[in-house]
Amino acid sequence: MPHLRHMLASGLALLLAQLPAGAAWAEEDVCAPSPEEAAVRFVQWSGGTDARRTAELIQPRSLAPFKQRLAQLMDARYSPDSEAFRERLLGPGWTAQRMAAATDKELVGQFLAGGQALRRDWKISNVRAIDSQRGLLDAREVTVSYQVDSASLGSSTQKRTFTAYPSGKCWLVQMPIESRARLDEIAQTLKASRPQVDIARAGPARADWQLAPASYTERPGMKELARRGAAGASSSAWVDTAAALLTEKDLVGARAAWDCEASFAGPEDPAIWLTLSADGSNTLTEWTRAHHGAILAMVVSGQVAVIARVGGVLGTKLQMCLPGASLEQAQTLANDLMGTRR
Repeated sequence: MPHLRHMLASGLALLLAQLPAGAAWAEEDVCAPSPEEAAVRFVQWSGGTDARRTAELIQPRSLAPFKQRLAQLMDARYSPDSEAFRERLLGPGWTAQRMAAATDKELVGQFLAGGQALRRDWKISNVRAIDSQRGLLDAREVTVSYQVDSASLGSSTQKRTFTAYPSGKCWLVQMPIESRARLDEIAQTLKASRPQVDIARAGPARADWQLAPASYTERPGMKELARRGAAGASSSAWVDTAAALLTEKDLVGARAAWDCEASFAGPEDPAIWLTLSADGSNTLTEWTRAHHGAILAMVVSGQVAVIARVGGVLGTKLQMCLPGASLEQAQTLANDLMGTRR
């Protein structure tokens, strides 16, 4: 995977060097007494032999969703290339079982260490805090300047800004946005290896599905339906079920995958990609062309799965995100919509 190798070899978000598994450090060695010190240590450690320790400097509430997203990317169900990606970055001893049992710090630290292994010729020096401003609540926004020297890329002076929070007598940094963006890039690369093969219609659907005009607020002639969100959260939407544009009979293909952005930079929610028949596609294209800005809802077995405003002309495929659902639940629903044998 040359593109993935090049991608992982770029950026400073994932810099760490290998240390013996299970290494630990005394709390007083990790504790950063100021926000500036926390930010400076993050950059210094990320480019040297103390690299895995960088995870010790990250705020737990931002470390946890990062670890969950990382574990998802390395899950064999995410992409055909995910296992090779996991072995390359973590090492062959990191099985799915070991990954699941690892703490947030262990997994993220090991992953960042693997990223540094791809940049052995990088040297970071002249690290210093050049600005520190008050952020929201008790946070501090700290900008760090540093020099990067690389035999392959040359020398450059770079800057990064960290959000730091107090934790007892110490300071911790929020997971840098560059690190989260790096996972997004990795996700797109892994998704490129996914086979784009739909489950084909095999028989009558075992689940009801509709695409119909809808509203976020009560409207005459529209039926109030439950709208379920992430973590079981429930609200209402109003749907004109009598004027449905499409039903399950207009679906000729379905495919389930992790493919919807979740909140708080955590793992992706599952989605079902729905392929419409030629007649269904024409109906949707004509309607959306004439109703820009209108609201449509996807209704599954009497419950609103998706409600959104039409932002353009729609055609052959629709994405139905299922917040809070498991991938297995999404796959089951895709099979039910296509009438495949259980």
